[in-house]
Amino acid sequence: MKGMEGDADVNDDNEITAKELHAYVQQNVVQQSGGSQVPELQGDAERVLVRFQ
Repeated sequence: MKGMEGDADVNDDNEITAKELHAYVQQNVVQQSGGSQVPELQGDAERVLVRFQ
């Protein structure tokens, strides 16, 4: 949820793409699982999931 609320917006353009969210989730999952789990992204990485005003 933190990623969708803005933490995943690495380029500060007030949009979160699937690619940004994946990078955020991947970093946290790998860290929390000690590397035993690595999420994969399937689909359109450039798709905008959230826009902030």
